[in-house]
This record gives sequence, structure tokens and C-alpha cells, in this order.
Amino acid sequence: MESQSQTSGPRAILVLIGIVAMGMAVPAFFRWQVSLAEDNRDQIRRESPTTAEGRLQLYLELASPGIHQAISMSRFSAERPWIVTHVVRSADPKQPPAIYGVDIEDLPRNFVRQEGLDVVISMPAPSLMARDVLVGDNAMGVQVFPAGSNPEGVDILERRLRFALNRMIDSLPKDISAARYRFEFTGWPEPEGSPQVGSEGSRAPSELPQDQ
Repeated sequence: MESQSQTSGPRAILVLIGIVAMGMAVPAFFRWQVSLAEDNRDQIRRESPTTAEGRLQLYLELASPGIHQAISMSRFSAERPWIVTHVVRSADPKQPPAIYGVDIEDLPRNFVRQEGLDVVISMPAPSLMARDVLVGDNAMGVQVFPAGSNPEGVDILERRLRFALNRMIDSLPKDISAARYRFEFTGWPEPEGSPQVGSEGSRAPSELPQDQ
């Protein structure tokens, strides 16, 4: 009994020392993390661009993944990876309605770019995606128009994009005065690094050598 008491004594002391050490280590680790975060913050401030355009460039480098994610989450469903803008009923009651929107399954990385103090988002205007009936919770938010209607799908698309990016759009001018989001619906941008027609490495058909 005496030997057991003697062995348990040192063990208890070691456990107590371990608990105290851990208790001291947690605040020390926290203070170290705070100090590291402050150093990183100060370094970012020192190295951040001084011009508004430079700050917007840095903003885009940090915000682009979030923009991509926010727009990707605007899809109707996994089976229909579209931003659905509206539905037009068919004149024939036996035919399903027309679903209009933009396919965002494969968003190009460069669909977001900087022009001066503008964050420009480029994508196609809404077009016919399918003729079918939308079901599910997301269908409740889709505008349905009578047969023969020709609504401004571009306006609906911009409203949906602005809703998806609402926080970013509101916060940007607070960080960078005069900066804003702008939307273009003229098509997807050319893939990065793709040769332009008529430029070196790519020639128009009339400039190609003809077979003799």
C-alpha cells in the first residue's frame, strides 16, 4: 500500500504540472497568434498599393474566388446549372413552356476583370435553355410570362447577379471610393491566352497559304 501511494504521488504531481503547463500554453499560444496576425496586417498595409486602381487590382485577386462561388450558387439546380431568368408559356397548351437563362456550369476564370475602377462581369444574354416545366422550391422565384411575351431577360439577369453579389457590391465603394460593379451581356470572354484572329500565330482565312 505504501509503495502504491509513493508511486501515485509523483504521477499526480506530473499530471498537475502537465495541466498547469497546458493552461499556461493556451494563453501564450493565443497571444502569439494575435501578434502574428497584427504583424501580417501591418505588413499588408505597408505593401498595399497606394492608388485606387492598384487597390482594386488587389481586391480582385482576393475577391475573385468569392465572386465565382456566389454566382455558381445562383444556379437553378445541379441538373440544371443555369441562372434561370424567366419562363414563357407556350401558345400550344400541349407544349411545355420555354425556359430562358444562362448556362454557368463552366464559368471561365476571366469572366471577371478590371477596367479602371470598374469590376466588370461578362456573360451572355439569356437564351433558350430548354422547353420543360420547372419544379422545386427554386421554381417559385422564377417569373412566368404569357405566350408571345418578349421580356427583357437582360434586366432580370442583372437583378439576379446583383442579388447574388449584394454584399460585395455594397462594400466595395466603402473600401475604394468610386469603384463599382458593372455587367456586360455580350458573351463569354475569349479564353485566356487564345490567339486573336489576324494576330501573330493566327491568321484570317484569306491570309492562309493556298495549296498549289
